[in-house]
Amino acid sequence: AIAALKDLIKLDESNTKGRDLLTRLSKETKDAEGMLIAGRALLSITPSHPSRLEHVGLLLNMAEGEEVVLQMHGASLPATIPAGPALAVEALTHLHAGKGIAEDRIRARAMALADQMKEAATLARSLLETDKKEPENWFTMAFVLERTGQTDKANQCKTNGEKLQQRVEKTAQTTS
Repeated sequence: AIAALKDLIKLDESNTKGRDLLTRLSKETKDAEGMLIAGRALLSITPSHPSRLEHVGLLLNMAEGEEVVLQMHGASLPATIPAGPALAVEALTHLHAGKGIAEDRIRARAMALADQMKEAATLARSLLETDKKEPENWFTMAFVLERTGQTDKANQCKTNGEKLQQRVEKTAQTTS
């Protein structure tokens, strides 16, 4: 059934019933390809759909997953062009500046995965300048620094983020 729905959506992206059914079945069966096809079809018709960030997350998780696999097994895999950067570039087409700090963090991660390191570092730096007490901003900077090979600086950023996160959690516990 899923294979038929994938073919149907590829032929007619505007088929909302088929697209919605493919989305539901793909999530239930954890079929990443089906979720990708359905998400692309949905966003081609409704670019600002509420599931936009969920689709972006899928793209970025796939890009990161591919990177991990290539790092672990790269020499034993057939030589192909990595799809990760292309998936990250696709994710960037659905992300926009000025949509808030949370989306800017996602944009920085996508830029780093798309090998747009200068832009990613600039955005991550601006997030820290905006709010140095937000743990996620430190984790975002750590992610970008890791991708550039600056592991010592990345580890320091992670440590800063973890310390801040512990403070936030302690504060939440004492106020409850």
